[in-house]
Amino acid sequence: WGFSSKTLDDFMADNKTTGLLILKDGKVVAERYQYDRQPDMRFRSFSTAKTVTAMLVGIAHGKGLIKSLDDKASDYWPEIAASAYGQTTIRNLLRMSSGVSFKELYTWTPDDDLWLWGRVLYAPENRRRPEQIDQYLNTKTSREAEQGTRFRYATIETEILGRVLSRATGMMVTTMTEDWLWKPMGAESEARWLLATTDSSEATGGGFNATLRDYARLGILLANDGIREGVQIIPREFLLDATDPVRQP
Repeated sequence: WGFSSKTLDDFMADNKTTGLLILKDGKVVAERYQYDRQPDMRFRSFSTAKTVTAMLVGIAHGKGLIKSLDDKASDYWPEIAASAYGQTTIRNLLRMSSGVSFKELYTWTPDDDLWLWGRVLYAPENRRRPEQIDQYLNTKTSREAEQGTRFRYATIETEILGRVLSRATGMMVTTMTEDWLWKPMGAESEARWLLATTDSSEATGGGFNATLRDYARLGILLANDGIREGVQIIPREFLLDATDPVRQP
């Protein structure tokens, strides 16, 4: 079979890994950094931010600030009621099953809906023009599939969720993250969210930043069904609905 072995440092070099932390039984057994990174530096999550956003939705629901996961996005964000996204339930946005066409191609060309959406959120000419977001979403009025019947990965659905979350709670996602998740989790360093230039909302689809050690703490929290030291930080049933394959439609 041609088996071979490599050291952890070989792995780091071969995969151009910036930072790697390995836990076993809740203890750090390996921690490596390269490219001049240090343990106190924050690493961008990219789409791991979607998990943070989803967990905050679960906590908000547990607190009664979101009445039902079957509420529509427009129940909290009425300005997008004309959009198919506005008529999509929070549950189906969590599952990325709105059925709305969204081509996430990563080609950064005009046929890439992710590029177009990024222009809405971050283009300099849209700075402090939040109405641009409403107008863009309200052009999305049709579905390729009935909501709740098809999964298709779409960052826009989590970024809509983040804005629904802020409207439902009257809080910034940053504040929720600190008060509901980061401090209760026992994080050792501040985390940061990148903000959209259009409406100063957090980039809940990919803009979370934290140290490697605190990402590890988040991993432990999720592995323990949202419990730390006997305290239920994330509602257990919500977390299992998100992670247990048996519970998926």
